[in-house]
Amino acid sequence: MHVTGNFSQVANFTPGPWRVEAHFSKALYEIRPCYPVDGFSTGFAAIARVAGDKRTVDDTVRAANARIIGASPEMFELLHELSVCLASHMTADDTEAHSACTKARQLTCRILGEPA
Repeated sequence: MHVTGNFSQVANFTPGPWRVEAHFSKALYEIRPCYPVDGFSTGFAAIARVAGDKRTVDDTVRAANARIIGASPEMFELLHELSVCLASHMTADDTEAHSACTKARQLTCRILGEPA
């Protein structure tokens, strides 16, 4: 699979970047787009909410989960850019590079909802 341009348009998710807002009075984090996006929710409506994690007694896990979700559009784009770069520079006998490109392609397909 080869994709150029804005990956989020191909994947049909709200374009990034996203930001994380802490709401301590509600004990949750909200992930929102950094700017209004045409064709999506009005204004800055939350994309996701990360609520408390009953496995922990502090906010550490919840905050970390919110941060990784908030970074996902940028990680998705970077995954694609790195896999294209790696594929263009690897040699035929570079098994580690081929393995990494295969894993990146499989993950990209999973995110796009396509068969690997």
